[in-house]
Amino acid sequence: MPTTWFRYSLVYFLFTAAAGVVLRGMAFLPSWQVKYEPLLHAHSHLALLGWGYTALVLLLATRFLTPEDGRSRFLRINWLLTQLTIAGMFIAFLFQGYGLFSIMVLHHSHLAVLCPCRLDVAEAREETGKALIRALCQGRSGVYGLVFAGALDLGRSERAPAQ
Repeated sequence: MPTTWFRYSLVYFLFTAAAGVVLRGMAFLPSWQVKYEPLLHAHSHLALLGWGYTALVLLLATRFLTPEDGRSRFLRINWLLTQLTIAGMFIAFLFQGYGLFSIMVLHHSHLAVLCPCRLDVAEAREETGKALIRALCQGRSGVYGLVFAGALDLGRSERAPAQ
């Protein structure tokens, strides 16, 4: 795994901090014509999924992956897709807030997370390990299904006219 990947979490932290400064500054500079809620959603999602998630994944990868797994093509492609998803999510939330496009971009990352389940089950050496990994993957898939359905409903209700 390239050591330059650790810079991504620092860049996301800087963007998160800058968005936080802008959010705080909006109270003192009312002339700024920025919508508060979309910026707030972009800020919070970037903080959790850009900075926190990226740092956590890198920490776990350096701790538990072998050097050859850290250089695998699968990991590089998954990393690239994750970074594109995070950037797309931030931009979509800035312009749309919670809406169909931002939710679709956000939940694209869940597909990238579900893909390794098949590899984990196939590579597990012990039968009890395979059963445990399969159960965890099925549980994770179920949770993501509920999250995705709730997020789509939220996006639908954001577009619905107020009564």
